[in-house]
Amino acid sequence: MNLKRILLTLMAAAVAFVSCNQEEELGMANLTVTPGELSFDQSEGTSEVELLATRDWLIASQPDWVAVSVTGGNASTKPQKVSVSVNANSGHNRTGTVMFTIGIMKAALTISQTGAQGEIKLGTGTKEDPYTVAGVIKYVQGLGADVESPDVVYFKGKVTSVATTFAASGTYGNATFYIADEPGGDTFYCFQSYYLGNRKWKSGDTEIKADDEVIMCGKVVNYKGNTPETVGKGGSFIYSLNGVTEGGSGGGGETGAAKGSGTEADPFNVAAAIAKAESVGQTASTDSYYIKGKVKEVTDQFAAQYGNATFTMVDEGYDAVFTAYRVLYFDNQKWKEGGKTINANDEVVVYAKVVNFKGNTPETSGGYVYSINGEKGSGTNPGGGGGGNVKEAKAVTVAEFIAAPESNDQPYKLTGKVGGSINTTYGNFDLTDATGTVYVYGLTATNLGYGAKNDQSFSSLGIVDGDEITLIGFRGSYQDKVEVMYAYWVSGGSGTPGGGSGGGGGQGGDEGEYSSNVTMTKGTSCYDDNVLNVNGVSNVKNLKFGTSSKYGSGTVVLPAGTKEVTFYAIGWKGADASLKFTLGDATKSVDVKANDGASNSSPYNVTVTESDKYSIKFDSPLASESSVQVETYAGNKKGYRAFLFGVKAVK
Repeated sequence: MNLKRILLTLMAAAVAFVSCNQEEELGMANLTVTPGELSFDQSEGTSEVELLATRDWLIASQPDWVAVSVTGGNASTKPQKVSVSVNANSGHNRTGTVMFTIGIMKAALTISQTGAQGEIKLGTGTKEDPYTVAGVIKYVQGLGADVESPDVVYFKGKVTSVATTFAASGTYGNATFYIADEPGGDTFYCFQSYYLGNRKWKSGDTEIKADDEVIMCGKVVNYKGNTPETVGKGGSFIYSLNGVTEGGSGGGGETGAAKGSGTEADPFNVAAAIAKAESVGQTASTDSYYIKGKVKEVTDQFAAQYGNATFTMVDEGYDAVFTAYRVLYFDNQKWKEGGKTINANDEVVVYAKVVNFKGNTPETSGGYVYSINGEKGSGTNPGGGGGGNVKEAKAVTVAEFIAAPESNDQPYKLTGKVGGSINTTYGNFDLTDATGTVYVYGLTATNLGYGAKNDQSFSSLGIVDGDEITLIGFRGSYQDKVEVMYAYWVSGGSGTPGGGSGGGGGQGGDEGEYSSNVTMTKGTSCYDDNVLNVNGVSNVKNLKFGTSSKYGSGTVVLPAGTKEVTFYAIGWKGADASLKFTLGDATKSVDVKANDGASNSSPYNVTVTESDKYSIKFDSPLASESSVQVETYAGNKKGYRAFLFGVKAVK
């Protein structure tokens, strides 16, 4: 944005302060453009419109292939002539919008131009005929605001810009970028997408960059009704990068004929395992099956700490993958130092339940490795997929549970009160009885079996701090801390159990997730020296707004080019709060939830979930570095205090 436009922006922001005499002379605020649409052929062309603006006006946005004779003007009761020009179009037919504004009031001028290549094809969304960007935008807009597509779709385009590279996402291994059919065309937001083969990117893989041609696969959504994008956190992946594919699942990759019955004598092949997982959907199968294939890639090797492994399997001659997710070692036991490892090209048989995670990733739920290159375990524990020959649950006190040995076949029944910082998504909390306290890592509404992914059904139980409940789980540990693992609800609590629909425990936070890439400055009744520990990540940079009786304010500085801001925010214990963000004459408010960890004094140990993460998107990228005022205020919620952290500007 040039200096003239910046000055005009400031003029528009001052419109509210014009004198009473001027208000009377110009009348009510009014902004119209006539005609509201212009059409051009593929050649260069110029046309005029009449703009009636009774307040000082400016152009908020325009396509890069459209030129306007002026960028703004003074208030007038008479129409003003404005010339609009377009470049020659050697590409496809295109449409764009010139947006005029007098502050919060806007008027749109739609520009359409035919192209030498005619109307762009929309596609059908299949692997054989992917949607174009125009096609997937049209499809998403037909879903309604915030409605995820019921099916996985394929769509293609050219990368216009990269907001977050794969490498920059760290342990998450996903990337965020924009694609378009052609330069200057409408863009589609590929949000937190996985790499080729529907897996996390790893060092050495090709990075994503501008001008790459991609075919995407995944579920899509019209976020807030105005941003067509992919479902985040690995809800999509790159099926093809500059013509190169790497298999994939959920339709990605080629499968042969499905073979086998899933028994020990006649295992499923990978094609049959994929078909079975897709048929059961996002809720794990009731039965366990034997599945045979060749190892394609090992993403997590057996290790002493966890004793399980994650790897992908394929059929000979085909690239469609089935994922063996965190499967245990022979005989459904944890792997121990000196045991066999899993390597690419090994022939393996696993025994497990199956699930189609997020509707696009066929994989195991629980289970163990039955054989590696024909070598089997001792056969002493050949029982079923996520638990083996599980014994009857033994009722114990917390102290007896802590003293018991680790086991994946002996469940324990515990009764106690829920407390600590409760993770309401995955069901993590402290359980206390008269003999002691133990940490429960992942409580589900139903028994999923040992080693199975958390189905995020905890919230359906309605359990709150102070409830007395009974659960059944296994004795495990993490970094020498005793934990109740793979536990499920039996009775008690404020609510009743409900089913969970598929899916997994998701990714845990890391320092990158909760760090900020912007400058944050404290203001009135605002503090930047508190120690905030988030989901086990120590000393997270933050601003604390407000006191017990005063609202607080601070500043966040966003760099030029920012299209979106994502952040975490929580309120004080027992006091939901309202945060207001102000940029110029535009404001955005969010209501943030109270957090039990935000109480007393520093240090604060808090647990957050995805529901504590928020996003603000701009109609167009910021033209220059901009300061956003952030404050707690008397909005929909009554809390004075809130924490802000993990603030990231996305370009």
